Amino acid sequence: MKSADENQIVWDLLEWGNLEALKKFTPENFDWRALHPTEKNTLLMEGVACGLAGPNEAYLDIIEWLVRSGADAAQRTPTSSQGNYSIWLIEDPDKTKLTVAYKGHSAISYLLAWKRELQDKAEWSENLAYLDKALSRITLATRPRSSLRPKVAVDSSIVELWEKILDATASHNLTFETADGPVTAHAHVLMEASPVLKAMLDSSMQEGESRKIRLEDSCTRAVSLFLETLYTCSTRSDFKCQTLLMALDLAHRWQVYGVVTIFSEVLQGMICDETFVAIAEAAVLKDLDFVKKACQNFGQESRSVQERLKKGLLPKQVQDLFGQKVSPLTSEPKKRRRF
Repeated sequence: MKSADENQIVWDLLEWGNLEALKKFTPENFDWRALHPTEKNTLLMEGVACGLAGPNEAYLDIIEWLVRSGADAAQRTPTSSQGNYSIWLIEDPDKTKLTVAYKGHSAISYLLAWKRELQDKAEWSENLAYLDKALSRITLATRPRSSLRPKVAVDSSIVELWEKILDATASHNLTFETADGPVTAHAHVLMEASPVLKAMLDSSMQEGESRKIRLEDSCTRAVSLFLETLYTCSTRSDFKCQTLLMALDLAHRWQVYGVVTIFSEVLQGMICDETFVAIAEAAVLKDLDFVKKACQNFGQESRSVQERLKKGLLPKQVQDLFGQKVSPLTSEPKKRRRF
C-alpha cells in the first residue's frame, strides 16, 4: 500500500509543473483517480488550473501525459468539494479576480466553465488560447471508447515467468533471420498467435521444413520487440519510433491483431513533428483508425505540419488525411527514357 507521502509527492510535482520528475517519481500502480488530499479536485483539473494562471504551456505536455497514464477526463469531483481556483491580473487583483469552483466538475466541464468565464474578455485572450490547446491535448490523448479493450491485472510473477520462457533460448525451435542477425522463439507460441505463421510452419514450404523465416526487411530490435510484447505485453528495452513501426509491420503482416492494437496505442503517444509523417503513413496503409484520428488531431495543431501541408510537402496518403489532394501540376514530371 502506498503511503500518503508518496501520493503527496505526485501532487506537489504536478503543482510545480515538472513533467520529468513526475515521470520518474510517480509510484508504480499509482491511483490515477485519486483526489487532491485537501481540495478534492482530480489530477487533470489540477493540471488545467495550474497551467491557466500564467498561462504556462508546459502544462499542456503534463496534461497529455496524465491522460495517457490513466487520468480520466470525465471523472467528476464530489459535490461536497469546497475547493476552487482563482486567477487575476497583477496590476489590479481586487477588480479582476475570477474564480471557478471544483464542485461537481469533471476536467472537461471545468475547462469549459473557465472558457465561459473568460469569453469576450480581451485581457484574457492568452488564457483562452491555453484552454483551447489543453482541450485539444486531452482529446488527442483520450482513446475512443470503441477502442478500449478488456484488460485484466496480472501479477508481476506471471510476467516474469513468461520473460523467463522467452529467454529460454535452449528450448527455442524457430529462427527469424533478420537483416542484422538471428532471433529465436518457440514455434508453437507463434503458430497459436498468428494464422499466417501457422500456415507457413504447418506446410511443406521451406519455412515449415527448416523452421527458419527470412526477414531481410526487418532488424533484430524490431523482432525482439514484437516477441516481448507477444509473450509478456511489455518490454525491458528502450526503442525508437522506427523500431516500433517495423514491429507493427510484422504484427500486421502476420495478423497478430492483439499486438497490432497494443502498438497502435503506443504510437499515438509518440506522435511529434519528427515522427508525424512515418506514423501517419503507417496508419493510412494499415487502416489504423485511431492512429489516423490521432494524427489528424496532432496535424491540425502543429504549425510544422500545417506549413508542410500548405506547401504540398507531405506524402499523398498523409495529405489525404486532411482532405488535401496532390495536384498533378505540382508533381515532378516523369523522366523520359531515350532509345
